[in-house]
Amino acid sequence: MNPELKNLIDSFDSLDPKGQIRLLRALEELDAIEAYDQVRHWFLKTKDEKVKDEALKTLKSFDRKLQKVERQEARYSAKIARPIDNIDPFKSPYGSGRMQ
Repeated sequence: MNPELKNLIDSFDSLDPKGQIRLLRALEELDAIEAYDQVRHWFLKTKDEKVKDEALKTLKSFDRKLQKVERQEARYSAKIARPIDNIDPFKSPYGSGRMQ
């Protein structure tokens, strides 16, 4: 994890609720998905409802971004990877092509 990001995360407990909310928004803007576990921890332990709501928004944002990345990776891997058992030696690997 980036040292600057780690310093921001470590400063969370010393901030007032408004500062905590600003930090959560900054993490969301920075796409700091590596801070996901820490944001989840803050969501579970905080008592302030506004901070809890902002942490939940940040977690949802991270989830959407992760799902988007997973969908993109799955789309490409599904096109490229074929099980060896499924390969038909008599069928053209390029779809509609005539065998000679």
